[in-house]
Amino acid sequence: MKKFNTAFAVIIILLITLGISWGLVVGLIKLITLCFGISFKLSYATGVWLIILLVKQMLCKKDK
Repeated sequence: MKKFNTAFAVIIILLITLGISWGLVVGLIKLITLCFGISFKLSYATGVWLIILLVKQMLCKKDK
């Protein structure tokens, strides 16, 4: 049961950090679109966030 609680806590923390990351990126894109008068779509902002995560994952150096 302790392993389940630990795994559940790790998943919750991961979801919270991804949610904060998503919110910051979407908010930043919203501000940029407001400044330049470009229409804002949540789906595009989410796509940019996903691309950022993928690029970060590919470029991250693994120390082993």
